[in-house]
Amino acid sequence: MNENTYQRWFFDDAYVVAGRPKMEDALMHYARENYYECLVYESFLPKIVKEIQEHQDRLYEQNKRLKKVEIRLSKNNGRSTRWLHIGAQHLTVRKVKEEIDYQ
Repeated sequence: MNENTYQRWFFDDAYVVAGRPKMEDALMHYARENYYECLVYESFLPKIVKEIQEHQDRLYEQNKRLKKVEIRLSKNNGRSTRWLHIGAQHLTVRKVKEEIDYQ
């Protein structure tokens, strides 16, 4: 599938589960602080995953007892919703249909 690098996505929701491991909670907090209710271009989504993974590596270096969690972006199957998974939690990412501009 040919991706439109100028396609924008909006982080519009977060699924947060109580009682998750400390690393997962810290990463969800980081993701919500940095991306929640923000627009991002399609081409930047993999960079956001990498940035969260790098943050996880920094946290792990500070405390080796923290257990690393999987961080991944769901595939773009042509629909308008994707998920940025952080362990058992996720941020919902919605495709921006269009920008309305009055001139």
